[in-house]
Amino acid sequence: MNRPKVLIAEDESLLRVELRDALTALWPEVDICAEVENGFEALNALKLHEPQILLLDIQMPGLTGLEVARHASGRAHVAFITAHDQHAVAAFERGAVDYVLKPISLTRLAVTVDRLKERLKSAPLDNDRGNLLFPLGGKVHCRRHCRRRTSDRHGA
Repeated sequence: MNRPKVLIAEDESLLRVELRDALTALWPEVDICAEVENGFEALNALKLHEPQILLLDIQMPGLTGLEVARHASGRAHVAFITAHDQHAVAAFERGAVDYVLKPISLTRLAVTVDRLKERLKSAPLDNDRGNLLFPLGGKVHCRRHCRRRTSDRHGA
């Protein structure tokens, strides 16, 4: 089996080293293919190395982690490692596998590793094609239709 390639994008060098060391301790089979400190470098590394996994900070110079995730849509699984909890909804709208708040604990990162290993069994979500919200092919029904169907079941 190929070693999963991981790109780490974190603008704080000490945190980047801490994340790399913790990740390789928890997942020795992983290949850290690139470590970058801003969003533009992350995009370049994404093209150059084609990693299966991106670990992204939200607030970075250049492009934000959310912008990088948008560019990586359908190409890589994304987990956010950040100090900014207010971006969680936007992160999951970009197809995030996980959202970890700093400071990073080994226990919490282990949960992320388990989620990433599981997600690697499937293709990355492509939120540009509309399958982010319904990756299993679910359908949307309007409220009026749902109310009508509910009342039909109750004899109304």
